[in-house]
Amino acid sequence: MLRAAGKPYVVENVEGSGAVLKPHIRLRGVDVGLPHDRPRYFHIRAWPGANLRKFHVANLKMSTGANLKIESIHDGNHKTKRELIRLFGLEDVNPRSLARMSTRSITQGIPPAMTKAIAESVIPSKLYVK
Repeated sequence: MLRAAGKPYVVENVEGSGAVLKPHIRLRGVDVGLPHDRPRYFHIRAWPGANLRKFHVANLKMSTGANLKIESIHDGNHKTKRELIRLFGLEDVNPRSLARMSTRSITQGIPPAMTKAIAESVIPSKLYVK
C-alpha cells in the first residue's frame, strides 16, 4: 500500500527483515551525536531529489563519537530513567510527557536526533521547514 500511494515514507524495521521491507540504513545513537550504540534500522522511500547518499556512505559515517563516552544500551543493561533521557537526547521534551514514559518505552523509541537526521535527508531542503 505504501508503494502504491507513491508518497515518501520511513518505516523502522528490524535487523534481518525480509526482502519486501529490507532496511536501507542502520543508525546508532553515536551516528547522530548521542552517546549510545543501540542500532535502529529503517526502510525508506524518499521524495525525488532527496539526499540519501550520506546514509549509504559507510552507513552514515558522520559519527561524532570521537569525543563521546559511548554507552551500551541493551535489554539486560538497566539504566535509570534520568540516564536514558540523557542517552536518548530527550532533555528538551516536555517534563509532563517524560513523566508518562516508562524506561522501556524510552529504550524502544526512536531518538529525536535520528528522526531529524532522516527527515533532513529524505525531504529535499526546499520542502523541509525547520
